[in-house]
Amino acid sequence: MQINITGRNVKQTEALKDYVTKKIERLSRYLDKIINVQVKLEVEKYRHIAELKIHIEGHIFKATATDRDLYAAVDLALDKVERQISKHKEILKKHHTKAAGKRTEEEEFHKEEEIFTVVRQYEPKMSTPKQAVKEMESQSSSFYVFINTFTNKLNVTYKRVNGSTGLIELDY
Repeated sequence: MQINITGRNVKQTEALKDYVTKKIERLSRYLDKIINVQVKLEVEKYRHIAELKIHIEGHIFKATATDRDLYAAVDLALDKVERQISKHKEILKKHHTKAAGKRTEEEEFHKEEEIFTVVRQYEPKMSTPKQAVKEMESQSSSFYVFINTFTNKLNVTYKRVNGSTGLIELDY
């Protein structure tokens, strides 16, 4: 991490540089990859201004603070940046959880419920495949579930896209 401290009408003492450096290094616990930090300190009569720019991969955090004391202005600017960082991390967390598609079991259950618009209870009757096709056509349905009288297995007759009729025999 590179820290650039510049000043206008400010005497840059070692104590001031150490103070700013220690405060900025504290931000490394919030951010892993800080590329560059620019600190601009300025004095205008009785106003002390601290301006921070923190460059990370893909984002820049900026904050400016004014106070009668230069050290207090630095603290205020750092507080602003910390709030920006925490908001940024919250947004990233929300974004990543949505992108990952993590859902609770309850959300999955409700999602599955929405798939089915009509749910019917049905008790299949004994029938031959020919009778099942006639029954399906008389009900104007695209399928018919029945128990095959020849095999005693659950069967489904259905209309295919090309207009013919299909038969599914379930092995259970």
